[in-house]
Amino acid sequence: MVKNSKYLLLALLMALVNLAAGQIGKDTYSPMKRDSEITRITLENYFKKYTDDQLLNRVVKTATHYQAGEGLKVNIDARNARIMFDNGIVWHSKQHAEIMDTFFDEEMVSLQQERLITCLLAFLRDFNSYLPQISSTEAYTFDFEVRDPVRKDETPEETEKSKLRTYKLSITIQQKDVASLKAETTDLNTLRNKITIEKSKL
Repeated sequence: MVKNSKYLLLALLMALVNLAAGQIGKDTYSPMKRDSEITRITLENYFKKYTDDQLLNRVVKTATHYQAGEGLKVNIDARNARIMFDNGIVWHSKQHAEIMDTFFDEEMVSLQQERLITCLLAFLRDFNSYLPQISSTEAYTFDFEVRDPVRKDETPEETEKSKLRTYKLSITIQQKDVASLKAETTDLNTLRNKITIEKSKL
């Protein structure tokens, strides 16, 4: 569930429609760019407002790119959450590395990945109509880049434990499967079994 999502997204979409209207006639305008931007903003806010489960990531920013023959790719900067810290603590990656090492063990990282997948599927259930139209032979790919939060003045040291929680999680969903979800001829459990999940190093 996303609190106040209806009103928040309505305001965002109105802003985007106004932006798109101002671009009509310009070389930079296209329905793909418009719908990709709507998808990007909606997804980013969905993850920030998601309340069904405690996400172990904090989405910082998102970006989209469409490639003909491949489909739409959404890049998501998803920093490891600092839920074990008091909000009043001034974050310093080197000073707090030991706490992060203890919290993000293999079991917690596995749970982290599962919750990203669950939230993404919920987004697709609620907002699949916002996705840009792509070919039936193409796919939607969501790349989550997961790493520790870092201040601009920091260069954190890489350790074996920090490598465990630093990775890219790529989730690919075929256009035909999203179309089936939109037509309500498939459900999330079925879709969950059809998506492709790959984990790689950053």
